[in-house]
Amino acid sequence: MGVLVVSALGFGVLCILAGLMPDEWMFGAVLLLLGGMTQTFSTSANAFVQVETAPEMRGRVMAIVLAFTLGGTLVGAPAIGWVADQLGARWAMGCGGMAGLAAAGLGAVFLWRCRVQKG
Repeated sequence: MGVLVVSALGFGVLCILAGLMPDEWMFGAVLLLLGGMTQTFSTSANAFVQVETAPEMRGRVMAIVLAFTLGGTLVGAPAIGWVADQLGARWAMGCGGMAGLAAAGLGAVFLWRCRVQKG
């Protein structure tokens, strides 16, 4: 779970940083790092769900995760497209970064609460 929080934080920071880059070369360099962070988050989230789910429920849980992942695109893509159209691509990158930071914050709170409950 810690890897998920760190990778979500990294995604958020790098996405915002990419939106602030002054030229294409620096933007491309940050996108390489951003791609690695995205892949780390994706792979870690998938592994976490599969490992923590009971074997007899794994297929059902993965179907729900996939439905949320793909279904979220139906809402998120038009919203970010509208932001990019109205305010520009930099703002759209910033919105993506803020979503990553929000996810990292929620994950950190979850981890903290789990550790407090364990004592």
